Amino acid sequence: MLLLDIIAVASITDENFGSLVLNSETLVLVEFFATWCATCENLDSKMIELANDYAGEVKFFKLNVDDNRLAPYTYEIQGLPTVIFFKNGEQRDRLLGNVPKTTFIKRMEQNLWDGQKKTRLQLEVKAISSSQFYQIWMFCFLE
Repeated sequence: MLLLDIIAVASITDENFGSLVLNSETLVLVEFFATWCATCENLDSKMIELANDYAGEVKFFKLNVDDNRLAPYTYEIQGLPTVIFFKNGEQRDRLLGNVPKTTFIKRMEQNLWDGQKKTRLQLEVKAISSSQFYQIWMFCFLE
């Protein structure tokens, strides 16, 4: 039986928001939510999937707006759930509501690569040597 470590989305507060989000050099997604918000509950499973898919590349946090008032006020949160993308201490993007996972992936990749037209697959392909590429090409051609 194969056991996988599931990465959870950590809760943050107004007190540690700056150190965990604004001081991070990597891309950070923060979900602003409330426990009474049904749409927030639906989004939670997507955030966990994305946190596992992008482990080591993107950080994922959630902040309860009922228990923490400063960050929601500062970032003018007017609807729930709201997910804000931060990089190098700056707000880069935001999504409102329970949007499709593909929308998150598209926006994350745009912000990970600073708008360059690259995907994770393209970056991995560029990392192989020319002889490896030739072997892969010949294998595909001969099949």
